[in-house]
Amino acid sequence: MKRLCLGVGGKGGVGKTIVIRSFVDLLLQSKINYQAYDADTENPELYNYYQEHGNSVSLMDFTDVKDASGLIGSIDKDRPDLVVIDMPAASARGSRDTMTKFDLMESSNLGYRITLIAVMNQGYSAIESLKQMFDYCGYRVDYVVVLNQYWDKEFTRWYGCKLRAEILKLNGIEIKFPPLEDYVYDVLLEANLPFSTALSSPDFGAGDKMLLRGFMRRVGDAFQPAVDYLGLNQEQ
Repeated sequence: MKRLCLGVGGKGGVGKTIVIRSFVDLLLQSKINYQAYDADTENPELYNYYQEHGNSVSLMDFTDVKDASGLIGSIDKDRPDLVVIDMPAASARGSRDTMTKFDLMESSNLGYRITLIAVMNQGYSAIESLKQMFDYCGYRVDYVVVLNQYWDKEFTRWYGCKLRAEILKLNGIEIKFPPLEDYVYDVLLEANLPFSTALSSPDFGAGDKMLLRGFMRRVGDAFQPAVDYLGLNQEQ
């Protein structure tokens, strides 16, 4: 089944783009036919890191009708097995408006099943953002809830909310995303490198490469329970 994966979060600071960057990095190492887009035009981190790597990443505004129409046209023309879009923070209302205008909830229109990759930290805004999307999308999409352990280990607010039970009962999967040391992120930022590319970079020492390699292995393990919903099972 072809998949359209949308990375969503709260007001920012949940680590959404780090999760999507890791997802795209896994795709770089696979044989999956994919297209990736950065819809966060205010802070296009995904585009900055991956525009020259793999299938590259295109920059677009999902809430702009013309941009969204161009995206849909590109998908319909190329028919990739997987499409990944890093949505801007706190974009639930704009995303819903675009989905409604193009009737994206009706998967037969485009031929893709939608997966929401919802990244959570310890705050309420991420839960509220997901609830808004859940109230709109319901059973018509699948959900991968990513508990970003960089921010929290307990996730007591998430575990205690009714939304969690509803999503897991309907068609959702919950995974735990591993943390990475701050200074390793800083070196990646300074070198402007994707995770996997940094493993062969002279800017990274042996110890840093071991840390990063272990992180990427744990990322792969974390995504494993959700491979069907994320389209990672389509490798030829």
